[in-house]
Formats: sequence, C-alpha cells, structure tokens
Amino acid sequence: MPIPLNSRTATPFRTADRSAFFAGAAQEESLARLDYLCEQGGGWAEISGPSGIGKSRLLAELTRRKIHRGDHVASVVLGTMSAAQWGALLADAWQLNVNADCPAHELRRKLEDHLHGLGAMRRPAWLLVDDVDELTPALTREIRWLRGTAVRHAAPLTVVVARRIGEEDHPAADEADLRQTMWPWEPEECARCIAECCGRAQVENRFGPDAIAALAERSRGLPGSLIKLAEWSWLAAEAESERDITGELVHAIADELAPPPPRSSTYELSAAYGGW
Repeated sequence: MPIPLNSRTATPFRTADRSAFFAGAAQEESLARLDYLCEQGGGWAEISGPSGIGKSRLLAELTRRKIHRGDHVASVVLGTMSAAQWGALLADAWQLNVNADCPAHELRRKLEDHLHGLGAMRRPAWLLVDDVDELTPALTREIRWLRGTAVRHAAPLTVVVARRIGEEDHPAADEADLRQTMWPWEPEECARCIAECCGRAQVENRFGPDAIAALAERSRGLPGSLIKLAEWSWLAAEAESERDITGELVHAIADELAPPPPRSSTYELSAAYGGW
C-alpha cells in the first residue's frame, strides 16, 4: 500500500533524497570506465555533455563512492576562473597551507610535495574538476603538468574534468586517457527514473505511458529538465485533484515553463509594417 505524501505541495521528486543518484546507461558506462582507469594507476579523464545532462551529479556520485571506499578525493569547481588560478584552486582543494600572494613557482613546489606524499601512501587519489566552460590550451598544459608530476612520483592520481560540449576542442584534448560523452536519456531511461523517484518516496507512480512519452520529448532526455517537468506536472495534478498525470497535462506544463519568445523591437515592428 503506497504511503501518502504528507503535504499537497510535496512531490516524489522533493520528498525523495534529491542527491540520490539515478544511473542511466551513459552514467553507468562512465563510472565503469573511470574505475578501470583508476585500477590501471590513474590518468586523465574527460566527461562531456550538454548542460543539464547530469555531469555534476555524476561527479557527486563518484565522490560518494570513492570516499566510502577510502580513496583520497578532492573537488574543484572551475567555472569562469582562468587557468592561472588553477594552482590556487588545487591548493585549496587539497587543504595546503598557501598564502594568497604565493608565487607560482612556490605554489607548484607545494603541489608537487603533495603528489609526492600521495605516491608514498599508494592510496588511490581523485581530483574532480567540474563546470569547465572550455578546455583551453592553458588549462590543458596545467593538467598535463599535474599528470606528469603524479607519474614521476608514482602517485595513483585520476583527474576527471567535466565540461560542456563545445563547437571546437583544442587538439591537446586528445591527450586525455579517457574521453566519455554523455548523451540524453532514451524514453525507457526516463521511465525508470520516474519510477525510481516514486519508489523512493513510497508513492504510486501516477505517470501513464503518454505522460512518460511527453516527459521524454519535452525534457529532450536531459535529467535535470526531466525532474523539473515531472515535479511541476505532479503539483499541477494535485492542484486539480487529478489522480492520473496525462501527456496532455505534461505538455501544458512544459508550455508554461518554456521561456516566452523574444519581443520584437519597435524598429523591427515598424520595418515589418512599412515604416513609421
């Protein structure tokens, strides 16, 4: 017997643990390949995919699993920061005692000392770099130096860089030991995700086949968009006291959530209608 939600404003996607990880085929393949790379002594891996595909959540799940196993894990969110700030980010992630005005050569020495310590421990270490806008030549050189130093000190370091798919890649990106592209989910994976969220919240899955098809279509198979659209569709059904969630309702909610088309400027309108 499903357990009812405590509030009409609650949903299976809000009451279930939002950090809980649902692995589609692309995610499972990425995790398996990363494990293999680590077992071979580490390396440089690149995870790419469109915004909303779940790269950050994949790194969060990787962090959880590796910390549970006892590995040494550090995370860096690069964002708009330049490659010149890379060393300071690493020092902060590895909790090194570094002053803000530390010279570049001194910073590298401290980073190398840390890698030397990792090599002495022979403990698998991970550096997870999230939110990389572009794999620039400068950033590539920094990663190359880090990996070369780790190899020199026999440090079992695996560097994972998560970035959005760009139109062009720097040729040096081919130096990565592993390149994995995450693609949108198929409708079957979207259905499994919805079913798993409802199962975690211990509620009945009210999404019919037409609703699942609509969710997959309107979210374009992107996990983040899928969860958001499913949540708002659930809330709309609650507000209308509807038990079943239909494809028609999902499409209506997707239309409401879609950003409005840009308004034409006064100049464009006047041009369209023959001037002032």
